[in-house]
Amino acid sequence: MDKIAIRSQANAGTTCISNLFIDRFIKDANEIQLKVYIYLLRSIGGTEDISVSGLADFFNYSERDIERSLAYWERLKVISAERSEGQIVAVCMNDLSSRFRNEFVDKGSNASHIEESHEYASDDPAAGVQAIESSKDEYDNMVSGSETESLSPAASQDSISFYPQYKLDEFRERQDVSDLVFTTEAYLGRPLNSFADTNSLLYMYDELHFPVDLIEYLIEYCVNNGNRSMKYIEKTAVNWAEEGINTIEKAKTLVGKNGREYHEVLKAFGLGGRKPVQSDIDFIRKWKDEYGFSMDLILEAVNRTMKTISTPSFKYADSILKKWKARNISTKEEIEKLDLEFEQNQIARHDKTIEYPSSKQFKRPSHPPRNFQERTYDFAELERKLVKNGST
Repeated sequence: MDKIAIRSQANAGTTCISNLFIDRFIKDANEIQLKVYIYLLRSIGGTEDISVSGLADFFNYSERDIERSLAYWERLKVISAERSEGQIVAVCMNDLSSRFRNEFVDKGSNASHIEESHEYASDDPAAGVQAIESSKDEYDNMVSGSETESLSPAASQDSISFYPQYKLDEFRERQDVSDLVFTTEAYLGRPLNSFADTNSLLYMYDELHFPVDLIEYLIEYCVNNGNRSMKYIEKTAVNWAEEGINTIEKAKTLVGKNGREYHEVLKAFGLGGRKPVQSDIDFIRKWKDEYGFSMDLILEAVNRTMKTISTPSFKYADSILKKWKARNISTKEEIEKLDLEFEQNQIARHDKTIEYPSSKQFKRPSHPPRNFQERTYDFAELERKLVKNGST
């Protein structure tokens, strides 16, 4: 596989993590994604070549896990990836400080935030107004694509945007968006947060290009499944976009497919009479999306759980799948091979615990014990008596 070159927009003299990264991204990233990002930072300016396969070997993950992690950071615009014939050949660690500059300016009714940005700091009030107008132009250029040319098509389409307040106000003035906000608040049973929640909603509308009716269906679907968090709804929207969902019809097909899969798992656990709760859904999605297992292997793990402990336990099934993932298991044939290897190891371990007696243990002692008086017999005399008794 082609090697990947790492470069950065920042100084590569030390390995450091941006405070912006910690504040905005670290809480939502999983273990694999964080490891990959930190290792990429460590590799800046290094002499050793890295590759997807090399990262997979280093962390003992599958190549698919590494590719998903890279795609995750690319989608968030934390990195930019260059590809050749579908393979990643270079990764740029983006400068987060310049990306979030607009937010500092937008909070700018608060003078302290403007002062923190030396580029906009000035004693001239007109300069402050000019700086804010400049930030608006910069944001508009970013949305129109002038700053995303270095990104891959997937990254430019799927990346999460952070809208400054003035842009949120502009969106709210649209009638369809205003109706969407009203409908969303009705489903959630509460007003939308003025910044975070609205950002998530407009990301689905403006960047994922979901039609209003699809967003309403998505929110209704999540709420009916007990999820009222806009962060959760946003992640579900990203998953749908990756699945190519852009209409209600496609969404209903996907929901029906997921519903059948949830039912299959519950039925295998002997729980076919109830609906999946959120913890059930989280486990199944983890097995499919994070671990990358097919339904055949998931059901195999569930069946083994029931055979082993005779109790429906998602945690026990997860422990089985986690071990298979660590061994890069992806087919039933590989599971059978792993079972055979396990049985052979068990037999070998059992043989080592049994101490078979050696022939030396049965060797007759050279000097028999003398703790009793030995008897002596005249075998010829005994034979004569035996013959005589037999003749009478």
